[in-house]
Amino acid sequence: MNPKSGKSCKIVPPAESAEVFDADNANPGKVAKAKAEQVKQERGKYGQTKAPKSKTPNEDKPEKEQKEQKEEPKATAKAKWEKEFVLPNHNSSFPPATPPTDVIPEIAKSKMIVETEHVPDGTPATILVSHVFGDAVRDGTVRELEVRGNKVVAKATGQPPVWVFESKHKPWDAWDAPFFRFSCSIEYQSLNAETTDDYKARESECLRVRYWTYCLAPRSGLSGTQIEGATLKGKMDDASIHSAAVFTGEGASNDTDAYNLFGSAMRNTYCFHIGCHGNVARRSDKWLPTAFISPSVDNPADFKKHGSKGKLPRPKSSWRGHICYGATTRISFIDFASKGRVAYNSHELGDNEIASKAAIPSVPRYLLYVSCCLVGWDASFANEVTSRGCQNVIAFRKTIGDDIAVTKAKEFFDAWKKTGLDPYKIPSIFFRVYADVYTSMRPVLFGRSSGEISKYGIINSANAVGSAVTGSVLKFAHSLFK
Repeated sequence: MNPKSGKSCKIVPPAESAEVFDADNANPGKVAKAKAEQVKQERGKYGQTKAPKSKTPNEDKPEKEQKEQKEEPKATAKAKWEKEFVLPNHNSSFPPATPPTDVIPEIAKSKMIVETEHVPDGTPATILVSHVFGDAVRDGTVRELEVRGNKVVAKATGQPPVWVFESKHKPWDAWDAPFFRFSCSIEYQSLNAETTDDYKARESECLRVRYWTYCLAPRSGLSGTQIEGATLKGKMDDASIHSAAVFTGEGASNDTDAYNLFGSAMRNTYCFHIGCHGNVARRSDKWLPTAFISPSVDNPADFKKHGSKGKLPRPKSSWRGHICYGATTRISFIDFASKGRVAYNSHELGDNEIASKAAIPSVPRYLLYVSCCLVGWDASFANEVTSRGCQNVIAFRKTIGDDIAVTKAKEFFDAWKKTGLDPYKIPSIFFRVYADVYTSMRPVLFGRSSGEISKYGIINSANAVGSAVTGSVLKFAHSLFK
């Protein structure tokens, strides 16, 4: 009875649930069947609705097509140089088409060939050129490439990219291992292809940059210069490691053309040899002392006295040694008897002209051999050459004869070639070869490891600064290599 209402209470049995609670059912088979039904009807154990399963993009595609997409093929790539060796960029002919540059000769070009498999057309790619020792070359990244027809090509041309070496790439800084590799990065499956760096075991798969020497011998009226140039070319040509060229014309009618032609020949060389006239002139007006027209008078001139007969007006810095680049020296005498000087109207190529990167794109990497009279009379010309990156300059303080010039040049280059053109052997070879011609030629070595040579043939190593005549010893010491 309910105490509040005073009515009696009835006991009502609980209603049976319409839903079967699987957890309360001890029949395992029945439980499994119920769960399968729940999955089918997308409902939970207690009847709540499940979110419908999302379909993958492939579910509506045929089973074969789905399988092919799941098993996407692995992309591959392989790289190789087109050639085993090249020369650096140089003139295709002389005179060049656009001095100081020219059409790039085929022997200076090598394609970088990259072949792929399973890489979509239009996939971007980039190439990096490096020395085999690992250092990337300056401006060595080649961009704007893509895959077309399973090949990496330049977007602009549709052809494999082409590499050409210039002085800025420092192809011979490792002089005894001038070998290069490249790697190609393809923006697909992190794909990369590269050539080998094993230049000892697989040399033919690396790109070698051969040493390049130019022997310039203009038609200067000297009988020996063209002979000297042709002889040295013959000595320096070597099918395995080195190539050389010789030119015996000039094709210049004004100073600008002359300097551009000279620069076009000198650029990108390992060694450069020039054989022609040389002289000393006053910077302000190109006057020459008569002593250099008549070598018998105080050769070379000094500054002990003023006036004629080899005594130059001070200061010494007002004068400079230079190359006479031209068909002839084109000298016109002015007041010869009384003033002892002449005006000079040729293409003077001295320190100021060598400094012009517009006309002279680059200097030789290791040696400039100046087989000309008097260019080594002062250090201004050699200083400028070495400051731009050439290791050594060989020049002469005196007027020199054709025959002895040819003989000593042949002797020097014979000895150097036997070392494999080792640039670090230049000083020792110089001191040995030229010790016996101190008096007649006054040879000077500028740059790395310069030193002293006595007229008695005694060789002394030195690293002082400056050049002077002290007793019987001419001191050469500039240490200018940078």
